[in-house]
Amino acid sequence: MRPQANSLQTQVTHGTYPLKQREILQTMIRIQRFVIELGHHLRKKTSLSDLYKRNSKEIFQSNTGDHAISM
Repeated sequence: MRPQANSLQTQVTHGTYPLKQREILQTMIRIQRFVIELGHHLRKKTSLSDLYKRNSKEIFQSNTGDHAISM
C-alpha cells in the first residue's frame, strides 16, 4: 500500500495549499482502499452465472393478479 500512496502523492499538484494536498491525498487513499476491498469482496463471491442459477426467476402474469410467482 505504501508505494501506491507515494505515487498518488506525486499526482497531487504542487501549486495547491499543503492542507488541500493532504485532503486530496487522503481522499485518493480512501478511494483506493475502497476499490481494493471491493475487489477482494467480489473475488470471494461466486460467478454471475452461479448467482443467476441460484436465484429463482420471478414472472409477472396477469392471471395471478400481477403478483410474482417463483419458478
